[in-house]
Amino acid sequence: MDKKQQLLALALCGLVGMAYAGEKEELLKLRNTTTNLIKELVKQGILTQQAAEEMIKRAEADAEAQAQQQAAAPGNDEPLEPGEVRVPYVPEFVKDEIREQVRKELKADVVKDVVQEAKSKKWGVPDALPEWISRFKLSGDLRLRSQNEFMDSDNNDTFYADYQSINAAGGITAARNNAFINTRQDRHRLRERLRLAIDAKITEGLNAGVRLATSNIPDPVSTNQTLGNTGSHYAFNVDRAFLRYDAVDAQGFKWLTLSGGRVANPWYVGGGEFTGGSELVWDTDLSFEGLVGTIRHRLTSTHPTHPEEDNRHSAFFTLGAFPLQESQLTSNDKWLFGSQLGVDWGFDNHDVFRMALAYFDYENVEAVPSRSSNPICSNNIPLNDLSVPQFVQFGNTMALICNENNSSVSGALGGLYGLASDFNIINFAIAYDLAKICALSFNYCWRLCEKYRL
Repeated sequence: MDKKQQLLALALCGLVGMAYAGEKEELLKLRNTTTNLIKELVKQGILTQQAAEEMIKRAEADAEAQAQQQAAAPGNDEPLEPGEVRVPYVPEFVKDEIREQVRKELKADVVKDVVQEAKSKKWGVPDALPEWISRFKLSGDLRLRSQNEFMDSDNNDTFYADYQSINAAGGITAARNNAFINTRQDRHRLRERLRLAIDAKITEGLNAGVRLATSNIPDPVSTNQTLGNTGSHYAFNVDRAFLRYDAVDAQGFKWLTLSGGRVANPWYVGGGEFTGGSELVWDTDLSFEGLVGTIRHRLTSTHPTHPEEDNRHSAFFTLGAFPLQESQLTSNDKWLFGSQLGVDWGFDNHDVFRMALAYFDYENVEAVPSRSSNPICSNNIPLNDLSVPQFVQFGNTMALICNENNSSVSGALGGLYGLASDFNIINFAIAYDLAKICALSFNYCWRLCEKYRL
Protein backbone atom coordinates (compact mmCIF):
# COMPACT_ATOMS: atom_id res chain seq x y z
CA MET A 1 0.00 0.00 0.00
CA ASP A 2 1.55 3.35 -1.06
CA LYS A 3 1.45 6.64 0.88
CA LYS A 4 -1.63 7.95 -0.87
CA GLN A 5 -3.65 4.80 -0.20
CA GLN A 6 -2.53 4.73 3.41
CA LEU A 7 -3.65 8.30 3.99
CA LEU A 8 -7.02 7.73 2.33
CA ALA A 9 -7.64 4.57 4.33
CA LEU A 10 -6.77 6.41 7.56
CA ALA A 11 -9.12 9.26 6.68
CA LEU A 12 -12.03 6.98 5.86
CA CYS A 13 -11.50 4.91 8.98
CA GLY A 14 -11.64 8.15 10.97
CA LEU A 15 -14.97 9.09 9.36
CA VAL A 16 -16.39 5.65 10.02
CA GLY A 17 -15.30 5.97 13.63
CA MET A 18 -17.72 8.87 14.06
CA ALA A 19 -20.60 6.42 13.88
CA TYR A 20 -19.61 4.44 16.93
CA ALA A 21 -17.66 6.88 19.17
CA GLY A 22 -18.98 6.65 22.66
CA GLU A 23 -18.75 10.12 24.12
CA LYS A 24 -19.27 13.62 22.73
CA GLU A 25 -15.79 14.82 23.58
CA GLU A 26 -14.11 11.91 21.84
CA LEU A 27 -16.42 12.33 18.88
CA LEU A 28 -15.47 16.00 18.50
CA LYS A 29 -11.75 15.21 18.72
CA LEU A 30 -12.07 12.50 16.10
CA ARG A 31 -14.13 14.72 13.80
CA ASN A 32 -11.68 17.61 14.04
CA THR A 33 -8.69 15.32 13.47
CA THR A 34 -10.27 13.75 10.41
CA THR A 35 -11.31 17.11 8.98
CA ASN A 36 -7.82 18.52 9.44
CA LEU A 37 -6.32 15.44 7.81
CA ILE A 38 -8.55 15.80 4.74
CA LYS A 39 -7.66 19.49 4.49
CA GLU A 40 -3.99 18.57 4.60
CA LEU A 41 -4.52 16.11 1.75
CA VAL A 42 -6.13 18.93 -0.23
CA LYS A 43 -3.15 21.19 0.43
CA GLN A 44 -0.71 18.54 -0.76
CA GLY A 45 -2.67 18.03 -3.95
CA ILE A 46 -3.64 14.48 -3.17
CA LEU A 47 -7.36 15.43 -3.12
CA THR A 48 -9.28 18.25 -4.79
CA GLN A 49 -11.47 20.54 -2.70
CA GLN A 50 -14.63 19.28 -4.38
CA ALA A 51 -13.64 15.62 -3.82
CA ALA A 52 -12.91 16.33 -0.17
CA GLU A 53 -16.28 17.99 0.43
CA GLU A 54 -18.14 15.17 -1.28
CA MET A 55 -16.17 12.58 0.74
CA ILE A 56 -17.07 14.29 4.05
CA LYS A 57 -20.75 14.60 3.11
CA ARG A 58 -20.95 10.98 1.97
CA ALA A 59 -19.16 9.70 5.06
CA GLU A 60 -21.44 11.70 7.40
CA ALA A 61 -24.53 10.43 5.61
CA ASP A 62 -23.34 6.81 5.75
CA ALA A 63 -22.37 7.14 9.39
CA GLU A 64 -25.75 8.59 10.33
CA ALA A 65 -27.59 5.82 8.50
CA GLN A 66 -25.48 3.14 10.11
CA ALA A 67 -25.96 4.68 13.52
CA GLN A 68 -29.74 4.59 13.07
CA GLN A 69 -29.62 0.94 11.98
CA GLN A 70 -27.38 0.05 14.89
CA ALA A 71 -29.64 1.79 17.35
CA ALA A 72 -32.66 -0.09 16.00
CA ALA A 73 -30.88 -3.48 16.18
CA PRO A 74 -31.54 -5.58 19.32
CA GLY A 75 -28.79 -5.94 21.89
CA ASN A 76 -27.10 -2.61 21.20
CA ASP A 77 -28.07 -1.33 24.60
CA GLU A 78 -25.96 -4.00 26.27
CA PRO A 79 -22.90 -2.59 28.06
CA LEU A 80 -19.46 -3.21 26.51
CA GLU A 81 -17.06 -5.57 28.14
CA PRO A 82 -13.66 -4.16 29.20
CA GLY A 83 -11.41 -3.93 26.13
CA GLU A 84 -14.33 -4.60 23.73
CA VAL A 85 -14.72 -2.38 20.65
CA ARG A 86 -17.93 -2.49 18.65
CA VAL A 87 -17.53 -1.65 14.96
CA PRO A 88 -20.88 -1.18 13.25
CA TYR A 89 -19.61 -0.65 9.72
CA VAL A 90 -16.41 -1.00 7.70
CA PRO A 91 -16.51 -0.11 3.98
CA GLU A 92 -15.88 -3.00 1.62
CA PHE A 93 -12.80 -1.48 0.00
CA VAL A 94 -11.25 -1.05 3.47
CA LYS A 95 -11.91 -4.73 4.14
CA ASP A 96 -10.15 -5.60 0.88
CA GLU A 97 -7.14 -3.51 1.84
CA ILE A 98 -6.95 -5.19 5.25
CA ARG A 99 -7.21 -8.65 3.70
CA GLU A 100 -4.43 -7.89 1.21
CA GLN A 101 -2.10 -6.51 3.87
CA VAL A 102 -2.66 -9.46 6.22
CA ARG A 103 -2.16 -11.89 3.34
CA LYS A 104 1.21 -10.34 2.43
CA GLU A 105 2.41 -10.34 6.02
CA LEU A 106 1.45 -13.95 6.68
CA LYS A 107 2.42 -15.44 3.32
CA ALA A 108 6.20 -15.40 3.89
CA ASP A 109 5.99 -16.96 7.35
CA VAL A 110 3.44 -19.56 6.34
CA VAL A 111 5.36 -20.59 3.22
CA LYS A 112 8.58 -20.85 5.21
CA ASP A 113 6.97 -23.08 7.83
CA VAL A 114 5.33 -25.30 5.22
CA VAL A 115 8.54 -25.72 3.22
CA GLN A 116 10.49 -26.58 6.35
CA GLU A 117 7.96 -29.20 7.38
CA ALA A 118 7.85 -30.59 3.84
CA LYS A 119 11.62 -31.05 3.83
CA SER A 120 11.72 -32.70 7.24
CA LYS A 121 8.86 -35.09 6.44
CA LYS A 122 9.79 -35.51 2.74
CA TRP A 123 6.28 -34.70 1.50
CA GLY A 124 5.65 -36.07 -1.94
CA VAL A 125 8.99 -37.87 -2.35
CA PRO A 126 7.65 -41.42 -1.77
CA ASP A 127 4.96 -40.82 -4.37
CA ALA A 128 7.27 -39.10 -6.85
CA LEU A 129 10.16 -41.62 -6.79
CA PRO A 130 10.43 -45.35 -6.07
CA GLU A 131 11.42 -46.19 -2.49
CA TRP A 132 14.56 -48.08 -3.51
CA ILE A 133 16.18 -44.96 -4.99
CA SER A 134 16.66 -43.47 -1.52
CA ARG A 135 18.84 -46.46 -0.63
CA PHE A 136 21.56 -45.50 -3.11
CA LYS A 137 24.28 -42.92 -2.58
CA LEU A 138 26.44 -41.70 -5.47
CA SER A 139 29.82 -40.08 -4.84
CA GLY A 140 33.04 -39.41 -6.69
CA ASP A 141 36.11 -37.26 -7.03
CA LEU A 142 38.39 -35.94 -9.75
CA ARG A 143 42.05 -35.05 -9.29
CA LEU A 144 44.44 -33.36 -11.71
CA ARG A 145 48.08 -32.88 -10.81
CA SER A 146 51.60 -32.39 -12.12
CA GLN A 147 54.15 -34.94 -10.90
CA ASN A 148 57.83 -34.10 -11.35
CA GLU A 149 60.82 -36.30 -10.51
CA PHE A 150 64.27 -34.70 -10.51
CA MET A 151 67.37 -36.91 -10.60
CA ASP A 152 70.72 -36.11 -9.05
CA SER A 153 73.71 -35.76 -11.36
CA ASP A 154 75.67 -38.23 -9.22
CA ASN A 155 73.39 -41.05 -10.44
CA ASN A 156 75.26 -41.41 -13.74
CA ASP A 157 77.19 -44.44 -12.55
CA THR A 158 74.32 -46.06 -10.65
CA PHE A 159 72.18 -48.88 -12.07
CA TYR A 160 69.19 -50.53 -10.40
CA ALA A 161 67.34 -53.43 -11.95
CA ASP A 162 63.62 -52.95 -12.56
CA TYR A 163 62.46 -56.43 -11.51
CA GLN A 164 58.82 -55.68 -12.29
CA SER A 165 59.67 -54.98 -15.93
CA ILE A 166 62.11 -57.88 -16.16
CA ASN A 167 59.55 -60.39 -14.87
CA ALA A 168 56.84 -58.95 -17.13
CA ALA A 169 59.07 -59.30 -20.20
CA GLY A 170 60.47 -62.70 -19.23
CA GLY A 171 64.10 -61.70 -18.81
CA ILE A 172 66.67 -58.94 -18.89
CA THR A 173 67.29 -59.23 -22.63
CA ALA A 174 63.58 -59.16 -23.43
CA ALA A 175 63.03 -56.14 -21.19
CA ARG A 176 65.72 -54.20 -23.06
CA ASN A 177 65.70 -50.53 -22.00
CA ASN A 178 63.07 -51.17 -19.31
CA ALA A 179 65.36 -53.60 -17.49
CA PHE A 180 66.73 -50.77 -15.34
CA ILE A 181 65.09 -48.09 -13.23
CA ASN A 182 65.47 -44.57 -14.49
CA THR A 183 67.88 -42.76 -12.17
CA ARG A 184 69.27 -40.20 -14.63
CA GLN A 185 66.55 -38.46 -16.60
CA ASP A 186 64.19 -35.97 -14.97
CA ARG A 187 60.59 -36.94 -15.48
CA HIS A 188 57.57 -34.65 -15.77
CA ARG A 189 54.06 -36.08 -15.90
CA LEU A 190 50.53 -34.75 -15.92
CA ARG A 191 48.27 -37.17 -14.08
CA GLU A 192 44.55 -37.58 -13.59
CA ARG A 193 42.37 -39.68 -11.32
CA LEU A 194 38.63 -40.16 -11.62
CA ARG A 195 36.65 -42.24 -9.13
CA LEU A 196 32.92 -42.96 -9.08
CA ALA A 197 31.32 -44.88 -6.22
CA ILE A 198 27.86 -46.23 -5.47
CA ASP A 199 26.88 -47.30 -1.96
CA ALA A 200 23.62 -49.18 -1.50
CA LYS A 201 21.67 -50.05 1.63
CA ILE A 202 20.35 -53.58 1.16
CA THR A 203 18.70 -53.92 4.55
CA GLU A 204 19.24 -52.62 8.06
CA GLY A 205 22.97 -52.94 8.78
CA LEU A 206 23.85 -54.58 5.44
CA ASN A 207 25.41 -52.42 2.72
CA ALA A 208 27.06 -52.99 -0.65
CA GLY A 209 29.53 -50.77 -2.44
CA VAL A 210 31.16 -50.50 -5.85
CA ARG A 211 33.83 -48.01 -6.90
CA LEU A 212 35.28 -47.52 -10.36
CA ALA A 213 38.57 -45.70 -10.91
CA THR A 214 41.01 -44.81 -13.62
CA SER A 215 44.05 -46.92 -12.96
CA ASN A 216 47.45 -48.17 -13.82
CA ILE A 217 46.53 -51.86 -13.98
CA PRO A 218 50.01 -53.23 -13.05
CA ASP A 219 50.11 -50.97 -9.97
CA PRO A 220 47.62 -51.95 -7.23
CA VAL A 221 48.37 -48.84 -5.18
CA SER A 222 48.06 -45.92 -7.57
CA THR A 223 44.86 -45.17 -9.47
CA ASN A 224 46.43 -42.21 -11.28
CA GLN A 225 46.30 -42.15 -15.07
CA THR A 226 49.29 -40.57 -16.82
CA LEU A 227 48.31 -38.18 -19.60
CA GLY A 228 50.15 -38.62 -22.87
CA ASN A 229 49.06 -41.88 -24.52
CA THR A 230 48.57 -40.54 -28.03
CA GLY A 231 44.87 -40.08 -27.44
CA SER A 232 44.24 -43.65 -26.26
CA HIS A 233 41.27 -44.17 -23.96
CA TYR A 234 41.80 -44.41 -20.23
CA ALA A 235 41.43 -47.69 -18.40
CA PHE A 236 38.45 -47.63 -16.02
CA ASN A 237 38.42 -50.57 -13.63
CA VAL A 238 36.70 -51.92 -10.55
CA ASP A 239 38.63 -50.50 -7.62
CA ARG A 240 36.24 -51.78 -4.93
CA ALA A 241 33.33 -54.19 -4.75
CA PHE A 242 32.21 -55.37 -1.34
CA LEU A 243 29.50 -56.29 1.12
CA ARG A 244 29.62 -54.84 4.65
CA TYR A 245 27.57 -55.63 7.72
CA ASP A 246 27.49 -53.21 10.69
CA ALA A 247 25.97 -54.24 14.01
CA VAL A 248 24.84 -51.35 16.24
CA ASP A 249 23.54 -51.58 19.81
CA ALA A 250 20.68 -49.62 21.38
CA GLN A 251 22.99 -46.68 22.23
CA GLY A 252 24.15 -46.31 18.61
CA PHE A 253 27.56 -47.93 19.25
CA LYS A 254 28.91 -49.85 16.25
CA TRP A 255 30.36 -52.89 17.94
CA LEU A 256 30.91 -55.15 14.92
CA THR A 257 31.84 -54.68 11.26
CA LEU A 258 32.23 -57.55 8.78
CA SER A 259 33.36 -56.97 5.19
CA GLY A 260 34.10 -59.17 2.23
CA GLY A 261 35.21 -58.63 -1.37
CA ARG A 262 37.53 -55.87 -2.52
CA VAL A 263 37.39 -53.56 0.48
CA ALA A 264 38.95 -50.30 1.64
CA ASN A 265 42.12 -50.38 3.72
CA PRO A 266 40.89 -51.75 7.09
CA TRP A 267 44.08 -50.97 9.06
CA TYR A 268 44.64 -47.87 11.14
CA VAL A 269 47.85 -46.19 9.89
CA GLY A 270 47.68 -42.84 11.70
CA GLY A 271 44.95 -41.36 9.50
CA GLY A 272 42.10 -42.20 7.16
CA GLU A 273 41.64 -42.41 3.40
CA PHE A 274 40.89 -38.69 3.08
CA THR A 275 42.81 -37.43 6.15
CA GLY A 276 46.23 -38.85 5.37
CA GLY A 277 48.33 -41.14 7.46
CA SER A 278 51.62 -42.99 7.40
CA GLU A 279 52.53 -44.95 4.26
CA LEU A 280 55.31 -46.84 6.03
CA VAL A 281 53.40 -50.12 5.63
CA TRP A 282 50.15 -49.43 3.73
CA ASP A 283 49.05 -46.76 1.31
CA THR A 284 45.69 -45.29 2.35
CA ASP A 285 44.38 -45.74 -1.23
CA LEU A 286 45.18 -49.44 -1.32
CA SER A 287 42.24 -51.84 -1.60
CA PHE A 288 42.35 -55.31 -0.03
CA GLU A 289 40.81 -58.48 -1.46
CA GLY A 290 39.43 -60.92 1.07
CA LEU A 291 37.56 -61.04 4.37
CA VAL A 292 38.01 -58.71 7.34
CA GLY A 293 36.18 -58.11 10.60
CA THR A 294 36.44 -55.54 13.39
CA ILE A 295 34.98 -55.92 16.87
CA ARG A 296 34.77 -52.93 19.22
CA HIS A 297 34.28 -52.68 22.96
CA ARG A 298 33.07 -49.58 24.82
CA LEU A 299 35.57 -48.68 27.55
CA THR A 300 33.45 -46.33 29.67
CA SER A 301 29.89 -46.24 30.94
CA THR A 302 29.77 -43.05 32.99
CA HIS A 303 26.89 -41.33 31.19
CA PRO A 304 23.69 -43.27 31.95
CA THR A 305 21.51 -40.43 30.61
CA HIS A 306 23.70 -39.77 27.55
CA PRO A 307 25.25 -43.14 26.58
CA GLU A 308 26.35 -41.77 23.21
CA GLU A 309 29.10 -39.89 25.07
CA ASP A 310 30.68 -43.24 25.93
CA ASN A 311 30.90 -44.24 22.26
CA ARG A 312 33.99 -42.05 21.94
CA HIS A 313 36.02 -44.35 24.19
CA SER A 314 36.57 -47.79 22.74
CA ALA A 315 39.03 -50.57 22.04
CA PHE A 316 39.02 -52.44 18.72
CA PHE A 317 40.41 -55.63 17.28
CA THR A 318 40.66 -56.25 13.52
CA LEU A 319 41.38 -59.61 11.89
CA GLY A 320 41.70 -60.22 8.16
CA ALA A 321 42.67 -62.86 5.59
CA PHE A 322 43.53 -61.82 2.03
CA PRO A 323 44.49 -64.05 -0.93
CA LEU A 324 47.34 -62.49 -2.90
CA GLN A 325 47.80 -64.97 -5.76
CA GLU A 326 45.96 -68.19 -6.55
CA SER A 327 46.91 -70.97 -8.94
CA GLN A 328 45.11 -74.15 -9.94
CA LEU A 329 48.41 -75.99 -10.49
CA THR A 330 49.73 -75.80 -6.92
CA SER A 331 48.38 -75.59 -3.39
CA ASN A 332 50.98 -73.02 -2.32
CA ASP A 333 48.77 -70.01 -2.88
CA LYS A 334 50.00 -66.66 -1.57
CA TRP A 335 48.19 -65.16 1.40
CA LEU A 336 48.36 -62.22 3.75
CA PHE A 337 47.02 -62.57 7.29
CA GLY A 338 46.75 -59.55 9.53
CA SER A 339 45.56 -58.51 12.96
CA GLN A 340 45.48 -55.19 14.80
CA LEU A 341 44.60 -54.19 18.37
CA GLY A 342 43.99 -50.55 19.20
CA VAL A 343 42.40 -47.87 21.38
CA ASP A 344 40.28 -44.94 20.24
CA TRP A 345 39.78 -42.18 22.83
CA GLY A 346 37.87 -38.97 22.14
CA PHE A 347 37.80 -35.85 24.34
CA ASP A 348 35.16 -33.20 25.04
CA ASN A 349 37.10 -30.63 22.97
CA HIS A 350 36.92 -33.05 19.98
CA ASP A 351 40.59 -34.01 20.20
CA VAL A 352 41.17 -37.70 19.53
CA PHE A 353 43.92 -40.05 20.70
CA ARG A 354 44.45 -43.32 18.81
CA MET A 355 46.97 -46.10 19.24
CA ALA A 356 47.26 -49.46 17.46
CA LEU A 357 49.61 -52.43 17.32
CA ALA A 358 49.44 -54.69 14.25
CA TYR A 359 51.01 -57.95 13.10
CA PHE A 360 51.08 -59.07 9.45
CA ASP A 361 52.17 -62.44 8.17
CA TYR A 362 52.85 -63.27 4.50
CA GLU A 363 52.59 -66.87 3.37
CA ASN A 364 54.34 -68.43 0.34
CA VAL A 365 55.64 -65.14 -1.08
CA GLU A 366 59.39 -65.96 -1.20
CA ALA A 367 61.13 -67.10 -4.36
CA VAL A 368 61.32 -70.82 -5.20
CA PRO A 369 64.40 -71.22 -7.45
CA SER A 370 64.48 -73.78 -10.21
CA ARG A 371 66.13 -77.08 -9.22
CA SER A 372 66.51 -78.21 -12.78
CA SER A 373 69.97 -79.24 -13.97
CA ASN A 374 69.50 -76.62 -16.64
CA PRO A 375 67.62 -73.87 -14.73
CA ILE A 376 66.28 -71.94 -17.68
CA CYS A 377 62.80 -70.49 -17.33
CA SER A 378 61.30 -72.82 -19.93
CA ASN A 379 62.04 -75.75 -17.57
CA ASN A 380 60.15 -74.25 -14.62
CA ILE A 381 57.55 -76.21 -12.70
CA PRO A 382 54.33 -74.44 -11.60
CA LEU A 383 55.77 -73.82 -8.12
CA ASN A 384 58.63 -71.82 -9.65
CA ASP A 385 56.36 -69.68 -11.79
CA LEU A 386 53.92 -69.03 -8.93
CA SER A 387 56.74 -67.67 -6.77
CA VAL A 388 57.23 -64.80 -9.24
CA PRO A 389 55.50 -61.77 -7.64
CA GLN A 390 52.79 -60.19 -9.74
CA PHE A 391 53.80 -56.80 -8.36
CA VAL A 392 56.97 -55.69 -6.64
CA GLN A 393 58.17 -52.24 -5.63
CA PHE A 394 61.70 -50.99 -5.25
CA GLY A 395 63.91 -51.72 -2.25
CA ASN A 396 63.27 -55.41 -1.57
CA THR A 397 66.09 -57.93 -1.93
CA MET A 398 65.39 -60.23 -4.87
CA ALA A 399 66.51 -63.79 -5.63
CA LEU A 400 67.00 -65.47 -9.02
CA ILE A 401 64.39 -68.11 -9.90
CA CYS A 402 65.57 -69.08 -13.37
CA ASN A 403 67.87 -67.97 -16.17
CA GLU A 404 66.80 -66.42 -19.40
CA ASN A 405 69.05 -68.80 -21.38
CA ASN A 406 71.26 -71.83 -20.79
CA SER A 407 73.53 -71.30 -17.81
CA SER A 408 76.27 -73.27 -19.54
CA VAL A 409 76.43 -70.56 -22.16
CA SER A 410 78.79 -67.75 -21.32
CA GLY A 411 76.96 -64.61 -20.20
CA ALA A 412 73.73 -66.25 -19.04
CA LEU A 413 71.26 -63.59 -17.84
CA GLY A 414 68.53 -63.72 -15.27
CA GLY A 415 65.05 -64.45 -16.48
CA LEU A 416 62.67 -64.33 -13.51
CA TYR A 417 63.14 -63.03 -9.97
CA GLY A 418 61.26 -63.39 -6.69
CA LEU A 419 61.41 -62.01 -3.15
CA ALA A 420 64.40 -63.31 -1.23
CA SER A 421 62.59 -63.37 2.10
CA ASP A 422 59.34 -64.19 3.77
CA PHE A 423 57.92 -61.23 5.69
CA ASN A 424 56.44 -60.95 9.16
CA ILE A 425 55.73 -57.33 10.07
CA ILE A 426 55.05 -55.68 13.41
CA ASN A 427 53.68 -52.15 13.09
CA PHE A 428 52.96 -49.67 15.88
CA ALA A 429 50.99 -46.48 15.17
CA ILE A 430 50.08 -43.70 17.57
CA ALA A 431 48.41 -40.37 16.80
CA TYR A 432 46.88 -37.40 18.58
CA ASP A 433 44.51 -35.29 16.49
CA LEU A 434 44.14 -31.69 17.65
CA ALA A 435 40.69 -30.58 16.48
CA LYS A 436 41.66 -26.92 16.01
CA ILE A 437 45.34 -27.15 15.11
CA CYS A 438 46.87 -30.23 13.53
CA ALA A 439 47.53 -33.94 13.91
CA LEU A 440 50.64 -35.50 15.40
CA SER A 441 51.45 -39.11 14.57
CA PHE A 442 54.21 -41.66 15.03
CA ASN A 443 54.52 -44.87 13.08
CA TYR A 444 57.11 -47.60 13.61
CA CYS A 445 57.59 -50.80 11.65
CA TRP A 446 59.69 -53.83 12.54
CA ARG A 447 60.19 -56.50 9.91
CA LEU A 448 60.98 -60.04 10.89
CA CYS A 449 62.48 -61.54 7.74
CA GLU A 450 63.87 -64.98 7.10
CA LYS A 451 67.16 -64.77 5.23
CA TYR A 452 66.99 -66.55 1.88
CA ARG A 453 69.80 -68.97 1.09
CA LEU A 454 70.46 -70.64 -2.27
